[in-house]
Amino acid sequence: MERSILLAGLALCLFSLWALLRHDVRRLIAPAREARAVVVGHVANWDDGERTYAARLRFQADEQVHEVTDQRLRRQPLPPEGAAVIVRFPAGRPDLARIPHPWMWAWVYAAVTMMAVMLLARLLGWAGS
Repeated sequence: MERSILLAGLALCLFSLWALLRHDVRRLIAPAREARAVVVGHVANWDDGERTYAARLRFQADEQVHEVTDQRLRRQPLPPEGAAVIVRFPAGRPDLARIPHPWMWAWVYAAVTMMAVMLLARLLGWAGS
């Protein structure tokens, strides 16, 4: 039973890493472009009974105006409307633009990888009893 739970957890961690990398591979291998975006509003959501906000960003790239929603949710509508921010996106894909949060994503990858390593160590008998 324990082995089944460990295998399921390991599979979930590996699937999570694949899903993250699938979306980030373009950002990692394609030349990056930057643009100056303006916050034009916020998208409100509910998360665990608490109101959260994601910035709605408008910018110009490839002679067209684009709008994207930031992936980071906040408890307050930040940055304020009208604020200028820098967005980064792979060349030719302005629909993938986002405010750079490299440390946040590094922590996400590190946490999922560490969980996979701990489950694998337990599965192989290197940790715990």
